[in-house]
Amino acid sequence: MIDGKWQLTTHSPRGDIVATLDVKTDGGAATGTLSNEEGSVDITHGKLDGNELTYRFEANIAPLGKTKAKVALTYDGEKLKGKTKLLVGSFDVDGVRVE
Repeated sequence: MIDGKWQLTTHSPRGDIVATLDVKTDGGAATGTLSNEEGSVDITHGKLDGNELTYRFEANIAPLGKTKAKVALTYDGEKLKGKTKLLVGSFDVDGVRVE
């Protein structure tokens, strides 16, 4: 079950970005929050299809300002792996369960 808290690390050219994903699923829908030391945002358009979790979020990301992102992660027991797509490119993401 993918529900719970995950520590996600996004590998960007400006260095690794660590955030906590708190996700809950109901059927094929996924809801939750993405948070780090700068604050918290709700995930939107969340879906769980088999072992693939997809969602979107909007956040202030320096130096871009307010930016929309699309995330696609594959769930494999206690790990997540995938990509975050932003206007400026696509970045690898790894995740481990924290709760």
